[in-house]
Amino acid sequence: MFHVPANPLCDNGELVVTIHGLLHNGLYMLPLARFLAKSGYECFCYDYRTSRGDVRKHASNFRRNLDELLTRYPDRKINIITHSLGGLVTRQMLGDAPSFPPERIGRIVMLAPPNRGSKVATFCLKYIPGSASLIKTLPDLSFGENSPVHRIPVPEGFDIGILAASHDILVPRCSTALPCQNDYLVVFSGHTYMMLRPKVMRQTLAFLRDGHFVR
Repeated sequence: MFHVPANPLCDNGELVVTIHGLLHNGLYMLPLARFLAKSGYECFCYDYRTSRGDVRKHASNFRRNLDELLTRYPDRKINIITHSLGGLVTRQMLGDAPSFPPERIGRIVMLAPPNRGSKVATFCLKYIPGSASLIKTLPDLSFGENSPVHRIPVPEGFDIGILAASHDILVPRCSTALPCQNDYLVVFSGHTYMMLRPKVMRQTLAFLRDGHFVR
């Protein structure tokens, strides 16, 4: 994980862990982490090879890394910021881990999460031979009533804010919402580099601080 220390002048004692989306790496979340660090959050950018394993495997690895942070910082809360596929990995991780101490989780912000799947993933599976072998998470990202995405647990008892992108051709807005969300906002953005937009950064910080986005 990439580590970004908090500004010592306003360190609030909370941690932030970011988890990136499909075919990205932890560096994509680094500018957002640096922005949050200036406001007092000590940040860690989790990095994983998104194409090598399904959502359940990634969730297991993510859990091990969070457990290490929980042990290293026993008195600090962990906030989680996800982008795209990272939202599904986080959902699976929280659902697979009944022993995970929910009181140690602060707030969760999901950026363009494919909570009901992506039609682009379904298109690739249907028309691009071998795509499921090259990108093992594609079946989990597929769209439709029988998609595995509907079997990924929906976390309850957590403060969840969802930011959807207004011009997202990969994950439509109708796929982003969760029944347990605390707040939901559509921002002017595309999908791939959403985490780099200043407004997304500011709204993410607002939810971490106050539990709601700014209108």
